[in-house]
Amino acid sequence: MSDVFCTLFDERYLVKGLTLHRTLTEQRPRATLVVFCMDRATEQTLGRLALPNLRAVPLRALEEFSSDLRTARIGRAAYEYYWTLTPATCRYVLDVVPDCESVTYVDADVMMFSDPEPAFAEMGGASVLLVSHRYPPLLHHWEELGGIYNVQFMVFRNDSHGRAALDWWHERCTEWCFDRYEAGRFGDQKYLDDWPQRFEGVHVLEHRGGGLGPWNAGQHDIEQRDGRVRIGGEPLLFFHFSSFEMLLGSGPMRFLRALERTSRRTGRVPPFGWNASPLPMGWRFWPDYPVTAGERALIWARYARELAITLAGIRAQMPGYSAGSAELSRDDVVSLTAHTLLSRESVGHLRAARRLLRTRSRATP
Repeated sequence: MSDVFCTLFDERYLVKGLTLHRTLTEQRPRATLVVFCMDRATEQTLGRLALPNLRAVPLRALEEFSSDLRTARIGRAAYEYYWTLTPATCRYVLDVVPDCESVTYVDADVMMFSDPEPAFAEMGGASVLLVSHRYPPLLHHWEELGGIYNVQFMVFRNDSHGRAALDWWHERCTEWCFDRYEAGRFGDQKYLDDWPQRFEGVHVLEHRGGGLGPWNAGQHDIEQRDGRVRIGGEPLLFFHFSSFEMLLGSGPMRFLRALERTSRRTGRVPPFGWNASPLPMGWRFWPDYPVTAGERALIWARYARELAITLAGIRAQMPGYSAGSAELSRDDVVSLTAHTLLSRESVGHLRAARRLLRTRSRATP
């Protein structure tokens, strides 16, 4: 299996993307990450950092490679256009990187906890590897809207079957790729639903340590053993940190520290935290599902620390760098406080009441 991986991000995701790069190369030293830079700031920063095992490709190069992309960009939000580009990045790598046997696409907000070799070994001689959402029963209805499979980690072999799936996906995303459900489509993701039947050589990952995200981690036993985070006894390979946000500055951290002390008294597992080293950082995420104390400590807090390590490394060359950090609004403060002090049922009632108030406010002449 080829050790070529690819991702795409703009400056907002640069710290996350470089954390993916660092954890990937720590776990798999031979790996190369091809980064498609969605803005000039990302391209310039990566050029200045000059990291090993990282190849930066500007957006203009990708658009020259697939000339139909510029037309597809019209009328799409920036993130919808990024979704549009996902299959194009894989096609570019297979065509441009010499002797590339396969490419693995990884979302920028994924972190590697272990070498993903077990996923490749399980794939065997297949041409495409998919990762399913594995929704728990209470969330299974989300498949109808968001799709059966998640784009976070996909492998395409450079053979006729892998190319056929990739080319078809590129054509569909170029035609339509929006953040809404329409005629059985949603973004770049819903197109994957029938791939095991549509294409030959498609394998769906079964390893429990692959394809973990906030929507499905809670249904597994999470522990640390032999220096590894384990999911149901198997090593955690990678985790998709959807909704994770960094918070820099003393004000948000003082607030989060106070709330965390309160959470210890209420017994609630807060969807936020803070770390003092190697760089002070607050963090939060917005789960619509229960998160256990073990998941928060072993997975989410670990990611926050790894992001801090990455950001500290960037600041060693670019003092004061803070791109990608979020702010706390008044609504954020209210929501975080509610998550800490109120029961899950009460938080649900509060959300419903706020939605009703907004609806009435819009309806008032």
